[in-house]
Amino acid sequence: MEMDGQEQSQLSPLYSVVLELDQRIRGVAYNYTSEQDFLKVDSIEEMQLIYWSEIIQKMHVCGATSIKRVKKWYDAMQAGYEAENYYAFCSALRGLVEACSDTFYTVSRIMDPICSEFCTIEQALNGQAKKVLLSEEIENELIHYIFARKLTKAEKSKSPPSHDAKQVAAYLASVQDQGVLDLYAELCQVSHPSQVSLVPFLLSTDEYSLILHKSDVDAELNKHLLQRHKPAILAASKLAVLPAMCVLKLINEFKAPLLEALRTDEGALAPATESPLWNGMAQQIEASRRANKAMDSDKK
Repeated sequence: MEMDGQEQSQLSPLYSVVLELDQRIRGVAYNYTSEQDFLKVDSIEEMQLIYWSEIIQKMHVCGATSIKRVKKWYDAMQAGYEAENYYAFCSALRGLVEACSDTFYTVSRIMDPICSEFCTIEQALNGQAKKVLLSEEIENELIHYIFARKLTKAEKSKSPPSHDAKQVAAYLASVQDQGVLDLYAELCQVSHPSQVSLVPFLLSTDEYSLILHKSDVDAELNKHLLQRHKPAILAASKLAVLPAMCVLKLINEFKAPLLEALRTDEGALAPATESPLWNGMAQQIEASRRANKAMDSDKK
């Protein structure tokens, strides 16, 4: 990201990670079974194979598009900054915060249950399921991430709740960072009709209550906003980038030929490897493996 000076030095490293990941994520066609065909399945092994392969595919959608969406918003921020357009810059930054909180909201709800049942899911993905494992919560969260939108009254009567978009406040409520929330509140005042939205055109002096000036102050406003909110912008970005990387790395962990097309180059995921988030997930995966081995030993 080509910000100038200190802004560039702090924001560019994260953008470089996002850019490399975006380039390494493969294009892939996802395949879902119709409900009608799914109901015809008469074996646990096939039913679980279909069920969990579709959940993992939706996980990949979440991880991949989260990275790509962050890149798009960063590119939009850069365009607004270079064009010295305060509205464009703030609107793009607001979109970034909303997108990142959406990813964080979703991923934080699906990671633990998948990691804790890692071996059971892996067996299902290899067509070797020994029991039925279902998770309506994981299904609904991923469906909501991919398909949720503003429904009309007619659509609401025909669509499941998971297809109805939540208010942005619901996603932001999961963000435990006051700096991010303060940044978002300021950006909303720029995007919405408010006193703050008039700052590019009006100023006050000791002599005059208001002056409608003709100076182009957008570049200075953009720079000042960056200087005040750099930590919050980075924090908001990491709410999406790190969880999305961990989602993609989690998919890589499953030893199942069926997932080959969904694998992401491990080198691009390296920044997540030493993170507390991934370390916690790895511990849950290892606990699942130990439990699975113990169960197998008991049967012998």
